[in-house]
Parts: sequence; structure tokens; C-alpha cells
Amino acid sequence: MSSSGIETRASLRDFDRWCYELRVSNNQKSELESYLEEARFPRAETFNILDWWKTNSPRLPILEKIARDILAVPATTIASESAFSVGGRVIDESRTCLLPDAIEALIVADDWIGSISKRSGVLKAQILWKKVSEVDC
Repeated sequence: MSSSGIETRASLRDFDRWCYELRVSNNQKSELESYLEEARFPRAETFNILDWWKTNSPRLPILEKIARDILAVPATTIASESAFSVGGRVIDESRTCLLPDAIEALIVADDWIGSISKRSGVLKAQILWKKVSEVDC
């Protein structure tokens, strides 16, 4: 048999293998499709979603990574309302007559002071904040 005949036969074998793998892969479902077709768990207070993902992570490794990102809860030690509320720290009874630009400047200064206090000590930041907060109408 000639070398071109051997090469042709090898190429056809490779093509047949590729067709077979394509057919097999098209018949397989993705993790998401398999997950969505599963029976739903009844709602119950005792159901622990983290334990469920821990148990099923070998079967659904890609979805488990997505669930880990979604279900992750960052730890915090302050109430979110006080963390995001700067109004009470800038506008009080003695400074209610400040213009919006002045209020915005005080909020920005407070943010800068916070970054200064992290870098160079609280005392310097407290002195600077005292000067800023003494702004009078």
C-alpha cells in the first residue's frame, strides 16, 4: 500500500473519531441543564444550602464555584447604615446653613482624613478634622 493511501486511511479514521466525539458531546447535557432538570427541594427551615453544595460539588464543579461566589458573605463589624451615612457627621444643628458644595467638600475632606489616619496616625487626622469641622456659616 502506498504512503498516500495510509495517510488517507489515517485521516479518515481521525475524521470518524471526531464525528463520534461530536455526536457524543451533543448528547451530553451541561451542568446547568442537569441542575435545572433536577427535582426541587421542598422549602424547609432545616435545609442548609451550603451543605447541599458541599455534598454536590463533585457532581457540579463549575456551578459550585459560581454558588461559592454568590453565597459568600463578607464579615463586617459595623452596621451598614452607620457605615454609609455621612449626613449626620457633616450636617448638624450648627451647620444647617451650609451650601451643598460646602457639604460635599466636608464629606470629601472626611474621606481624605480617614485615609490619612490609616497612614500617619489618628492624632494628625483628629487635628485636621477639628479644623474642618469648625467651619461656621
